[in-house]
Amino acid sequence: MTESVTPSLLVGNGEEGELEYITGSLRAKGVEVFTEKHRQFVKVRALPPVSAGLIVDVIGETVCAFYKFRELKQLAEEYRNRDYEIYALIGALMSVEKEEELVRVAKAVRGEREIALKSLVDFRLEALKEGWSGLKELAALLLRQCSSAEDVYALVPYFLNLGDDNGIEVVSEENIRIFAADGEHVVPRFTDVPDVNAVVEVVRSRPTHVVVKEKERLSEKLLNTLRALGE
Repeated sequence: MTESVTPSLLVGNGEEGELEYITGSLRAKGVEVFTEKHRQFVKVRALPPVSAGLIVDVIGETVCAFYKFRELKQLAEEYRNRDYEIYALIGALMSVEKEEELVRVAKAVRGEREIALKSLVDFRLEALKEGWSGLKELAALLLRQCSSAEDVYALVPYFLNLGDDNGIEVVSEENIRIFAADGEHVVPRFTDVPDVNAVVEVVRSRPTHVVVKEKERLSEKLLNTLRALGE
């Protein structure tokens, strides 16, 4: 993709979480965003045009967050416990081969001027979807051997490839905010439960340690999950 081509994004009207994440991520990078609503989609453009690579990075992060979660969330639907250990596991699964997946998304959109996310995933990234399905089946097999929350938490490090020191800071203000060395992470709205979204985002970021600020403002379930991940 040449740097002169800054693609626009077409986000389906039912993909509110994706739209919120894309616009939030671009604005966090100092990019002014223009949205244009159509009958079946919202068109997102950067104003003025910016590096195509920056837009492609956001596309890759969106695909590897929302569409991968959509494939893996069946694990939570079939899991009986109502606590958050299953979402910690899903976050770990989402971190698997993330860098390679981002490269494959970038190749799939090279040279495009308009990119419809759903069509991109359905028609150009079939191999990624197959890989996510296989990962889900492996996790389901392992989950059937778990008899407690502790067993599920024990699976999380199995899927995390921890590298250099990567501290994550969780702050509770009006919304839960997550910070790392590379700056603030926009927390994807995977579900309608902010705590669940925070758990998934923290774990898929592959932290070597987590610091919680203002613990009294976080729910006990979320705190218990973060503590369990540190054990």
